[in-house]
Amino acid sequence: MALKEQSPSLKDLVFDVESLAISKASTKIEDIPVRMVIMGNAYLERKETGKAQRFVCLIGEKGKVLLTFFTVQ
Repeated sequence: MALKEQSPSLKDLVFDVESLAISKASTKIEDIPVRMVIMGNAYLERKETGKAQRFVCLIGEKGKVLLTFFTVQ
């Protein structure tokens, strides 16, 4: 939902389960707790293309997405 708000052309998001690395974390960025880091490949279906992209996602308290970063290919 957060990605669709930032990028309205996004139709669907599919994770490549075999490429996912999910790690628990117990750290902070300044005073914001980070509880999980997720990395892997995802397919972003947009109007223009649907090829896989690498991503990193930081998850905070109560499952809140703090940051999602997709590489440019």
